[in-house]
Amino acid sequence: MTQNKNNKQNVTNDLVFQNIFGKPGNERITKGLLESILKIEIEDIDLNVNKRMIGEYTDAKIGRIDVKAKLKDGMKVFIEMQVEPYAYMPERFLYYWSKVYTEGFDKGETYDGLNKVIGILIVQKRLQRTKEIEDYHTKWEILAKGQKGKEIEFTDKLEIHTIELDKFKEGIRDTEEENWIKFIIGGKEKMNKEMEESINESLKDAI
Repeated sequence: MTQNKNNKQNVTNDLVFQNIFGKPGNERITKGLLESILKIEIEDIDLNVNKRMIGEYTDAKIGRIDVKAKLKDGMKVFIEMQVEPYAYMPERFLYYWSKVYTEGFDKGETYDGLNKVIGILIVQKRLQRTKEIEDYHTKWEILAKGQKGKEIEFTDKLEIHTIELDKFKEGIRDTEEENWIKFIIGGKEKMNKEMEESINESLKDAI
């Protein structure tokens, strides 16, 4: 993808994003970002599983994942950063999710060995299918529809988060997540002195 010269050092540039959040040695940075988005406490994180390409065979559809991490409990998380949304972006992202979900699952293994996979899609421009959703951060799961007001989950193995940067408005979510989003949108220049004094150590590392 051709990059605008002014975008070469922006965090939304996929190569910059990969080197900040996907590089082994930067586990504390990635852990801080994931904890702020997912609202979970992560004990340990492994970035050595990072492989940018998916699709193992010559006739397989090839894709690119910006960041992939494995947590201590076996759960996997991957992040895709996109400035311009592709056509059929939800379908493309679900294909990525399926590849991460089934990787390493070999013939003869039982299905209870499949671990939960969380996909995080960060896009600079809003998605066509979510234009009626005002919030910039949306969590997606598989739930039953029309069950007399009850939410019945089909499986807890699939979880997807979409973050649409052009919907972001300050003050609508917790400060820690907002600080990470400000950094992704504007880099260090977006962080004023007052914010730099209050942010956590993992975000300081990223800056």
